[in-house]
Amino acid sequence: MAFDRKASQHGGKAMKQYLRDSNGRLIGWREEGASGRINGRDAAGRLVGWFDPARNETRDANGRLIGRGDLLATKFGDNC
Repeated sequence: MAFDRKASQHGGKAMKQYLRDSNGRLIGWREEGASGRINGRDAAGRLVGWFDPARNETRDANGRLIGRGDLLATKFGDNC
């Protein structure tokens, strides 16, 4: 699993980080929302979860608590 930081930039800060498997296939990406929340999306663009830095919580797409800290990568399963 690797994050590709060659992403869209805003003020020198990467707004999107692409997640790729060991073969270079796109698994999904992380993107920063307007509220500062980091959203995780699969390769089809579906929301798989989000990390809220202010609360230090990761939640799944249905809003259920996954755990404390940034655990978004765990939502991409065995593809990583």
